[in-house]
Amino acid sequence: MPRKYFRRRRSSVPWKISVIILFIVSLFLIGNTIICLANPSNYPIKDLEGRIPLRSLKGLNLPENLRIVLISSVQFGKAPMNTKLTDEVHLNSLGEGEFHSSLEYRLTENATVILSEALSLEYEEVIDLQASLDGKNVNCKVTEYEGKKYYVVPELNLTKIDEIRKFEMSFKYKIVVHQASHVRIPLLFNENYAQYNNFPLTIIQVQENTTSDLCTFRVRFNLPLRRILVEQSGWKDAFVPSESEWILVNPENGTYQYPMFEYPISQEFTINENTYSFKTYFSKQNVANAPSVTLIPDIKIPILMLLFLFSPIYVPFFAWLHEIYNVKSTKKGTKLKAENIKRFLLIIFKLYSIPLGIAVIFGVSSESLLSMLQYIYEIMNPAVLVLVLAYPAFFSLVYYKWKGRI
Repeated sequence: MPRKYFRRRRSSVPWKISVIILFIVSLFLIGNTIICLANPSNYPIKDLEGRIPLRSLKGLNLPENLRIVLISSVQFGKAPMNTKLTDEVHLNSLGEGEFHSSLEYRLTENATVILSEALSLEYEEVIDLQASLDGKNVNCKVTEYEGKKYYVVPELNLTKIDEIRKFEMSFKYKIVVHQASHVRIPLLFNENYAQYNNFPLTIIQVQENTTSDLCTFRVRFNLPLRRILVEQSGWKDAFVPSESEWILVNPENGTYQYPMFEYPISQEFTINENTYSFKTYFSKQNVANAPSVTLIPDIKIPILMLLFLFSPIYVPFFAWLHEIYNVKSTKKGTKLKAENIKRFLLIIFKLYSIPLGIAVIFGVSSESLLSMLQYIYEIMNPAVLVLVLAYPAFFSLVYYKWKGRI
């Protein structure tokens, strides 16, 4: 064979290896993303059935920054009464939420119960508080406790069995967003991929050795491009592994900690369009430290990114189509037509018709596309984002070099 033929085949080998490497990288990233989407939770223990409440550990010396997690959603007392709690939040932004809390007090035996003023909400966290008792507007007092100001539930009396006295609060709440540490994050994304925020915890009164009336945490969710990870949301408490060991966190002063994590308590959840409801009955074995939601990107965000990584599949398909059209047009003796088709297909490919077409199918308008791109920029490192967006063009270049077409 001519020497020129051997030179051409040898020069194609590095391009072939590059195509194989890019194909393997695509498969790895696609597989990693699918695994994270299918099984998003990543807790510090394998057997979640072996978790035990942190508050049940006797004699545990908690660090200062963990004291707040042990606040209980219930105060148990001797008074023959029960309470039904309904918390509802309208989540329209990550800066502020509209909150409504309803407490229904009920006497369970013949008695007279006087409920004194109780701490309710931190003064600095609440905006435009409005309250009512039995449908009549009341002014919530402000008191100071351990250096912080709180609104208090007003004093009320219970005198008749099964008579319901209802206290309600409506307010706006400053949301503080934290990075979620127990969510599997695909390699394509950064630490902003998963976030959570806790909401005000209203403490209720229940007779000891009983369970509360039905308590509901309801979220009306109107945040675009995000979804609630229900398995990490709702009423949550602090837990540790059943066979946990002390972890040395500061060798200098000998500070140890348990591998604590927050996890939903026993509850049921339902989803009705954009409304998520978490319902439970509180007891001494089932209490919460906060109502909370964990947010991750809407499923169309990682799917859109995967479309760019699927280029090792649809680039060869485009090349195959080009060969078919080229052969047909050559048989007809219309070489010019074949060249035009080839040029047209390459231009369409370079314009990323597939990702844009799928975005249109998802119902992404020009305005929402800009919001989506901004959000994607927030949850991906810039270098990774550029590489993913350039992946189809780069793979196309390598593939066509290997085939000797450019």
